Amino acid sequence: GFTPVTDTRYHNEVPDGSIIGTDPSFGERLPRGEDVTILVSQGRPVVPDLGEDRSVDTVRAALEDRTFVWVDAPGKYSDDIPEGQVASTTPPSGTDLDIGSPVQVHLSRGPAPVAIPDVSGMGVDQATRVLENAGINVERVEEAFDSDTPRGRVFATSPDIASEVSRGDEIVLRVSNAIEVPDVLGMREDDALEALAEAGVTVASTSTVEGEAARTADTVVAISPEAGELINPADP
Repeated sequence: GFTPVTDTRYHNEVPDGSIIGTDPSFGERLPRGEDVTILVSQGRPVVPDLGEDRSVDTVRAALEDRTFVWVDAPGKYSDDIPEGQVASTTPPSGTDLDIGSPVQVHLSRGPAPVAIPDVSGMGVDQATRVLENAGINVERVEEAFDSDTPRGRVFATSPDIASEVSRGDEIVLRVSNAIEVPDVLGMREDDALEALAEAGVTVASTSTVEGEAARTADTVVAISPEAGELINPADP
C-alpha cells in the first residue's frame, strides 16, 4: 500500500544500478499511501570530465555534486587554458574514488614563460622566424647605431635577449643602422666621393699628399675612418 519512488545515491560497495535499500528502511511502519524511496546505487563517484567551462565555480560544483572535496594544488602552465581556470585534476577525470575523497585541482598559470633566443647578428626576417618558432612575436623594428653590428643586423631586443616572457608576447627588435665605410683606396677623387656618397658617408674634408705617397695624381691613398669601419649615420 505504499507509493514507491526512486532516488540514486553514490555507494562505495553496491554496484551501479543495484538496490542499496529503502528510506524509511526495512521494518519501519508507515500509514498506507506514504512514499517509500527505493535507493538505487550509482556506484563509486567518478572525477568529472572537464568540459569547455573550466571556471572555478563550475568545476567546484561538479566535484561537490559527486561528494568530492576540492583541494588546492600547484598551478600548471597551459597554452590552451586561460589563466585562473582549471587545467587538470589529480586524479584525472574518469577516475572512480570513495565517497568524500579529496581531489587536487590544478589551476592554469597561462602560457609557460620562454627565454628570448639570441638573435643577435641575424637579419630581421631570420630573427623574426626564430622568435616566432619560440612563440614570441615581433611588435616592431627599431633602428639604432651599434659600432659592432653591420647595417640591417639585429644587435639587441627589448626586453633583453635571454629574458623570460610569456608565450605569445611581443618584443622589439633593435637593428643596426651603422654605415660601413667603403674601400675607396686607389680611386680617383671624384669616383671616391661618389662611392662614399652612395654609401651615405659625408666627406668632411680632403687633403693633398705630396711626394711619393701620391704616386698618381688625384688618387685616394688614405681615408679616416678606415675602410670597413662602422660609423654612425647621425654623424657620418
